[in-house]
Amino acid sequence: MHKLTVTLALLVLGLSKMCAQIVNIESLRNDNDTSAFKGIENFNANYKQNTRELFTLNNQLAIQIKKAKNSWLLLNNVDVELAQGQSLEQNLLFHARYNRRLSQKFDAEVYSQYQKNVPLKISDRVLLGAGVRWAIQKKEKAKVTYGLSTLYEYEREMINPIIHNAVRLSNYLSLTLQSKKTSWSSVVYYQPRIDWWEDYRVSLQTKLELKFNADWSFTSNLSFNIDSKPVVDASIPNQTIKWLNGLTYRFKKE
Repeated sequence: MHKLTVTLALLVLGLSKMCAQIVNIESLRNDNDTSAFKGIENFNANYKQNTRELFTLNNQLAIQIKKAKNSWLLLNNVDVELAQGQSLEQNLLFHARYNRRLSQKFDAEVYSQYQKNVPLKISDRVLLGAGVRWAIQKKEKAKVTYGLSTLYEYEREMINPIIHNAVRLSNYLSLTLQSKKTSWSSVVYYQPRIDWWEDYRVSLQTKLELKFNADWSFTSNLSFNIDSKPVVDASIPNQTIKWLNGLTYRFKKE
């Protein structure tokens, strides 16, 4: 299983480049699952035809490893758009996070993230952050979580020779409801720049999962993002919306 996971990760990393700005990490966790190793493979595809055929493909691979009070979460997310055999958008995001359980309610966490976003003209964005995660409610069918951290951000624009260095606060509030056949999670992020509060990012991400069995399920993901200060390009909007539907496969090892 480990060899299969490594192979999948390499394939995903080699495909191309991704699109979301902020990651819904809480939808990938399962605090009630005591498995030492588990993974989630999610594939989404959309098709549209008007003046031309347009395929949108999204692949997400998440791996979580637990040992005593420690847990590691690795995420790779890939987006690609194809039209008439040509690649229009290629985007990549890789996220790594380490958590140390301090008590039944609190975790300390450290994370890093790399992103390349072609549609939003971001050549490179690197994040390094650390903070605390508070499990406000932690039950099998309902979970409420709040996270607060400080992060350093390096960003290089794609079209302009502009480099940004900033320190931000990162706040998120997450709600998860689940039963044997369905799961719904929603998370809101607010990330203002500490020295310039007019520069902020807000993200709302919602995920609905309908389970076929223990391994396979259908998922629908909706994300709405606001960036008050995007890259210096009149064509880049302050708001972006994305809706993806697809299949999820879960695997684990006790």
